[in-house]
Amino acid sequence: MKTILISLVILSSSLLGFTHANSDSIPWHLLSPEKDNIEGIALQQAYEYLHSKKKIASTVVVAIIDSGIDTAHEDLEANLWHNPKEIPYNNIDDDGNGYIDDIYGWNFIGGADGKNIDGETAEAVRIYREKKARFEGKKKSQIAKSERKEFNDWKRAQAEVLGKIKRYKATNKNLKEWLEAINDSEEVLNFEAKNDSISQEKLKKIVPKTKEEQIAKNILLQSYKIGYTKDVMKEGIEYFE
Repeated sequence: MKTILISLVILSSSLLGFTHANSDSIPWHLLSPEKDNIEGIALQQAYEYLHSKKKIASTVVVAIIDSGIDTAHEDLEANLWHNPKEIPYNNIDDDGNGYIDDIYGWNFIGGADGKNIDGETAEAVRIYREKKARFEGKKKSQIAKSERKEFNDWKRAQAEVLGKIKRYKATNKNLKEWLEAINDSEEVLNFEAKNDSISQEKLKKIVPKTKEEQIAKNILLQSYKIGYTKDVMKEGIEYFE
């Protein structure tokens, strides 16, 4: 029990840093790599920056260069850009740009059979792998002048790839520790932290009898508050594996 108590104290202190003034639940992917040591998109920092600059909201068109989106998603459907020169689903290249029915954009990374692929490799990863055998372990002075630009590109790609691997490993480690703390807390309280309002209300009504139970309750309450449920933890661990 002493080991569990120590781990709960450590995790309790860590979780306190993840509370949020404007939200009762912050999924891990919205947190910040710099502030929270979690490989999220730093959404709150973006909001704070815009607020500090007193930016006035205006409509902008953002091109998403990624592995694709769900155009029927309830949060996106009404906000998607539509190609005004293309008539939807008539199987004709109305705007003459070479792409038939490119209503929302175009999938340039599909497989040879026309279907979506499950994943793709970032450009930095491709550069790093392709030129690793030629440049790894070498100094700039050892590279011919004609190849130095290529060498510099590879060094930047190397820094990006290795830096990301390091951050991913740290995030994965943190998530595993939090998941372990949640499991330990459930064991201490003999309570299953399901992701529903009923479970949360039951947890709030638990009266701790020991310091260990109090810490366990705090960890589970904080986990609920920032959206760190067991399912979210497992999803994050798998993503950053």
